[in-house]
Amino acid sequence: ITSNEIFYLEEQPKRIVCVGGGFIACEFASIMDGLGSEVTLMYRGELFLRGFDMDMRTHLKEEMERNTKID
Repeated sequence: ITSNEIFYLEEQPKRIVCVGGGFIACEFASIMDGLGSEVTLMYRGELFLRGFDMDMRTHLKEEMERNTKID
């Protein structure tokens, strides 16, 4: 499904994989984690949000590791 179709799910998935390292994938991974789904975020490279400020990317990664269960 896409980020548009996720709003029309009849029930929340127990597990979900968000593919991509952009801000929409990171946002939906965080949303679904907050709602209680088991989330895996898959992206190419060593770190998500390529093209963004490296300090911000690193900080966000650390916060996600500390405050979410996103794999």
